[in-house]
Amino acid sequence: MSKGRNEDTSLMKHLHMMSKGRNENTSRMKHLHMMSKGRNEDTSLMKHLHMMSKGRNENTSPMKHLHMMSKGRNEDTSLMKHLHMMSKGRNENTSLMKHLHTMSKGRNEDTSLMKHLHMMSKGRNEDTSLMKHLHMMSKGRNEDTSLMKHLHMMSKGEGMGTRENIYLKPFDLYNIPG
Repeated sequence: MSKGRNEDTSLMKHLHMMSKGRNENTSRMKHLHMMSKGRNEDTSLMKHLHMMSKGRNENTSPMKHLHMMSKGRNEDTSLMKHLHMMSKGRNENTSLMKHLHTMSKGRNEDTSLMKHLHMMSKGRNEDTSLMKHLHMMSKGRNEDTSLMKHLHMMSKGEGMGTRENIYLKPFDLYNIPG
């Protein structure tokens, strides 16, 4: 995921990029839907995740959905292992920290999430905050703005003077629906 594709982004933009650029101004729900190639925009997050797995087993749990995205390996494993599989099978027993590290091409395995995110943004300014990291990933635009504005800028900078929260909803990494 780190091979240059996700440089312009926070999680919101990562999800968008995976959808191949469709409808950049939509909400997180719609982003997830787009990743499923336009199927059933009104369904729940569960179904969106299912669609991303090419229609397999719509009633399964998010664990299994994430697994399907990793090409069917080891359906009973934990989220940790699923994330690992997505990173090409490196070090299945490590923590999320190490998984994120592995995805960033093996740099500095002992660093924090902050540094991992930094590495993914090509090594710019290791001491900055998450805000600044996310900004850097969005090609250096307007370092002092809020996450909302960063997300807006990442949607090709259209309407940069408008209310930042018109199109994109705040993303709570620790409170995912479903």
